[in-house]
Amino acid sequence: MDRSRDKFARENTSSFFDQLNSVFDTKYDILDLLSDHINKYDTLWNRLHLQCSTASSTHQYTLPFVFQIVFESPEAKAAMLLGSLPESINNIVDNLQTKKDLTYDHVYNKLMDLKIPTAVNSADNKGYKTADVKGKGKELRREPSRKGPTALPKECSYCTKHYPTARSDGHTWNECVKLKAANLKNKEKRTINTAENGKEETPEPVST
Repeated sequence: MDRSRDKFARENTSSFFDQLNSVFDTKYDILDLLSDHINKYDTLWNRLHLQCSTASSTHQYTLPFVFQIVFESPEAKAAMLLGSLPESINNIVDNLQTKKDLTYDHVYNKLMDLKIPTAVNSADNKGYKTADVKGKGKELRREPSRKGPTALPKECSYCTKHYPTARSDGHTWNECVKLKAANLKNKEKRTINTAENGKEETPEPVST
């Protein structure tokens, strides 16, 4: 009989420790809503509060009785909830912790009014904004480019007339090497003729 009682006490002690650790170790998960975290914490706390409230100093299993004063305290419940919250709202936690006679109900009502974006919502918003920016970029790229008048391609009238089988594009008559060479050749011929005839003649440029 004594062995059965000892085993029951050990099992209850182990179970109580597990439940106690679940309260102490609970932390807000950014994937969840804050209201879900508070309700989860509330459930864990109330389970232990019920177990401690029915405990007695005369029971062989005394640990719940030892924690009875803790789980009867609304201030302790509020403090442990605040300790489970993320650093991103430390300013709100600090303001609540400095209030005199802080109760769990006050903390509960204050936190339930907060709008903390979850990681899932933040990722969705980020993806939406990124897609929105990319969409706008595509719209901008679809706009016709505003350019000046298109320049006409160059074509040499001299080459077109005198060298119809050769390329005449890429330059104009005043840039034509063939025309310049022809003019220079004609000038030299007239210089020779003038010297032979003893008089100067004004050289006539080659027609384009």
